[in-house]
Amino acid sequence: MNRIFHTQLNRSLRLISILGGFLAPSAAFAHHAEWMKDKPFIQGLSMPVHGLDHMLVTFAVGLIAVQIGGYALWAIPAAFSMLLLLGGVMNV
Repeated sequence: MNRIFHTQLNRSLRLISILGGFLAPSAAFAHHAEWMKDKPFIQGLSMPVHGLDHMLVTFAVGLIAVQIGGYALWAIPAAFSMLLLLGGVMNV
């Protein structure tokens, strides 16, 4: 019975993964509101709240830093923030 349960669980997880893979790209559109069209600074500031994908990446960077620990606890999020700032400056 245990083997049957694991087989069904693996099938369910595989189905969820496949469906998630097909549905995720539609949720990852990084479009901006029409009133932000000619305002790149506002677009850059509002980017983290546009979608769940942005929040998950930020959360994942924090989790990685916590798992490494020590100096990385502050260095990794700081480097991530500096790269975000560099990307925002390049956008402007």
